Amino acid sequence: MEESTGDPRVESDGDVLDERKVLLGNILIEPGGRLIYEYDFGDDWQHELLCEEFVELDAHTPYAICTEGARACPPEDSGGPYAYEDLVRVLKNPRHKDYAEMRAWVGGRFNPETFDAEEINRRLSSELKRKK
Repeated sequence: MEESTGDPRVESDGDVLDERKVLLGNILIEPGGRLIYEYDFGDDWQHELLCEEFVELDAHTPYAICTEGARACPPEDSGGPYAYEDLVRVLKNPRHKDYAEMRAWVGGRFNPETFDAEEINRRLSSELKRKK
């Protein structure tokens, strides 16, 4: 049976666990466990998280590590997976009628094929340190 977590103040389904009270370690309880994280309900971004292994904690080990991935994080409010793929298609073709507008919208330097696990891990580490 699948359980859902979320904010019970805004969820329409009464069978939702309060996300503010649920620890990730209580959901992903063994290697191979997976969960779907939905970000931006209007755009329907869904991310699958896979627990690969558990490691012993020490003061020098980060709490979360990104081991691999693909492509850059889509810009905020890019319209969901289908609109993002359209953005990527337009950015590959400087002759496209919407190219200049889309390039300006993403800030000119956006490369959808860039993925940097080291940068993601620096950001994860920084976020987790702030929350201690």
